[in-house]
Amino acid sequence: MKSCLKKIVFFLVLVLIGQPCFGEDLLHDTLKNGFGITAFGMGSAYTGYAAGADSIFYNPAGTVIPGVMYNYLNCDYNQKVYSAFNGYSFYVSPFNFGYWQKENAQAQKVEVTAFSLARRSQNGINWGVTYKSIQETTNQTTTSTWSSDFGLLVHFTPWLNFGLNLQDILGSNTSLTPSGRLGFAMATQKRDFILTTDLVYKKGDTASILETRHGLQYRLTPGITVRGGFKGPRLTGGLSIALPIVDVNYAYQAAYGSEGAVYMLGFKLGKGLVTQNRQRYALLKKKEFVEFSIDQNLISGKSQVTLFNGQKIGSNDLLAILDKVNRDPSSKGYVVRINSLNSSLATIALVQEIRSELEKARQNGKTVIAYIESWASLPEYYLASVADKIIMPELGTISHLGLKTEILKSEDFFNKFGISHNVIVQGKHKATSYPMEKALTLSDKTQMVSLVNNLYHQVLLDIKEDRDLDWDKISQVFDGRLLSATEARDIGLVDELGFFEKTKEIVQEKEAYRPLASYANTYQPSYLFAFNKIAIIEIDGSIGLGRNQDGFLFGEKVTGADEINAIIELVAKDPTIRGVVLRVNSSGGTLLGADRIYTAIEKLKQKGKLVYTSMGNMATSGGYYIALNSDEIVANPATLTGSIGVISIYTSMERFNKILGLKYESVKTGKYMDIGSPNKKLTKEESEMLLANQKVTYNHFVAKIKENRQISDQQIEEIAQGQMFTGEEALELKLIDKLGNLNDTIGFLKKEAGITGQPEIVIYRSQPDFLKFFRGLW
Repeated sequence: MKSCLKKIVFFLVLVLIGQPCFGEDLLHDTLKNGFGITAFGMGSAYTGYAAGADSIFYNPAGTVIPGVMYNYLNCDYNQKVYSAFNGYSFYVSPFNFGYWQKENAQAQKVEVTAFSLARRSQNGINWGVTYKSIQETTNQTTTSTWSSDFGLLVHFTPWLNFGLNLQDILGSNTSLTPSGRLGFAMATQKRDFILTTDLVYKKGDTASILETRHGLQYRLTPGITVRGGFKGPRLTGGLSIALPIVDVNYAYQAAYGSEGAVYMLGFKLGKGLVTQNRQRYALLKKKEFVEFSIDQNLISGKSQVTLFNGQKIGSNDLLAILDKVNRDPSSKGYVVRINSLNSSLATIALVQEIRSELEKARQNGKTVIAYIESWASLPEYYLASVADKIIMPELGTISHLGLKTEILKSEDFFNKFGISHNVIVQGKHKATSYPMEKALTLSDKTQMVSLVNNLYHQVLLDIKEDRDLDWDKISQVFDGRLLSATEARDIGLVDELGFFEKTKEIVQEKEAYRPLASYANTYQPSYLFAFNKIAIIEIDGSIGLGRNQDGFLFGEKVTGADEINAIIELVAKDPTIRGVVLRVNSSGGTLLGADRIYTAIEKLKQKGKLVYTSMGNMATSGGYYIALNSDEIVANPATLTGSIGVISIYTSMERFNKILGLKYESVKTGKYMDIGSPNKKLTKEESEMLLANQKVTYNHFVAKIKENRQISDQQIEEIAQGQMFTGEEALELKLIDKLGNLNDTIGFLKKEAGITGQPEIVIYRSQPDFLKFFRGLW
């Protein structure tokens, strides 16, 4: 017992005081003693911190921290110890590429080219690997070998990390012995002070050593950071100055024994992940409420940044983030700030998707608080009604608790200027929402009344389920009237009056809420052999040929069939992807473009991948056509879908030209060469020809419905008249298979594919147009 105790005491003393390093050859010195100015300044105690570019040597698991940077460093610029010791790294998470070299006075030289890859799980456990290509030159003879490292980084809490780096565990050089580093890092909440310790094990030809290293980092100001540490018995220090374009890094390692002092200088371009996002990466996290705002910056589909409309968050991205929050046990719930939303029938499904995620949070024991900023109509109140408590200012207003849509008909207006339109359709209701007619027909209006009523009843049913209201008393206020906040509280529409600070009284929180954006860059769980991926391919905006367009000025979206085809081919070749979700937020476009995407989907099925469609707020016409080639179609109850038909509009400016005294003389080689010209009216014969040609396209559409949906010919005849249906109606008509939002669709696919655990979601998204433009300059 005493002998065992002595060994333990001896080990602890050895760890605390460290040991002088035994003699090493240049190869071991280059691969075992560190590379990176930030780490050098902290005594090379960096295994538990391992952030950014320096992680390529100290712990490849740190490469996973989001960031982009280029790092150049000269680690002995006065050549006191080495004839050369310099290098660089290029870090684009989760990849890190580095090069460094050491050369001594005897002209021995070692060059290392390294590449790191890391993966992160949302629970704070990350791993990474480094492959190193080594060139060793002695007496003008060069030997090439390789070795590899494995790193593990555990974020135990947002401010306490543990790291492990096993160096040179595999390789072709038998003289290069394996070594290991075990480290921890502890930081303050704002990460302005960091304390690190490493335990380093190295084995030489004649002896092994266990050495401790200690480091600290302190941010004096937002632009100046100082460092210090002990690398065994050697004192180290460092300084970083953040300039507008570049960071300047300096480090110093004191002399010891026969080795002189080392001075290091480096430059860094780029940044890493902000502190608030890092705090989500931990096994144990503080329980907090998550705050986010919903207003007119919410759009369907993918997020956008445009010159005139600014930043918009898309429903696809918002739903993904909400899913992360719902699965985070450290989240207490949500505080949602609700402002004005766009008023349209399609907004109901947009709100419904978000509302369903908040409902899931409540079912999982989380609390949801809604704060109405000032004014709420039906979409805003519909979202707020899911909350446990609704708060609004005393001078706020609730009004227009109902639905209304206005359909413009402009043909009489254009006729006054001598402009007319020939509308050729397949499907008697296809032109309902198009303005180029004189008025709605009675059947068109009946169809629209049915659509609006179905949406309205869905909203009322959801509100009834979530609010304990006396509907005999309040049903009359759902006629569009204005209600003051006090009146709304008295009849139970809201719970409390007050400003946003009132929410803190209700949830009993003193500190600021966690912003929803802190979850935006969190990574999905992943493993060494990750065959659990689900790809999301977005069909967003109008459908055409060519490539996707994402207007930089105003944000107009176009899905290009050629680009989607290229994405599908890429996904089809990836063996790690088990299934694909087509996320459709589109009112249609060219049926030729839709058919190209429909055909491309077959490539996924041929590779054995499941294909599900998730309909967002709208998936009509060509958007529905694409969905037909899915294994299952999932829509929200309020999704607008259908519109099965074809429409073509031909404008005639013949009378307009005559009024202005303009005359076009046509010289043509064939009778029908000027068909569709805006300078003449269509003849009856031409209209019949266009109608017949259009019929071919329509019949093709109908044939695809017969091929993919279990619907009788008689029923197809009834529903393929261009009318729109809600998702709820579409389910009854067998146009879709299930009800649910994007996250529900992923869950359905996961279950069918037999994926265990949380799948890794991969969104295939093209670059914004302005980036494509600049890329094209080179």
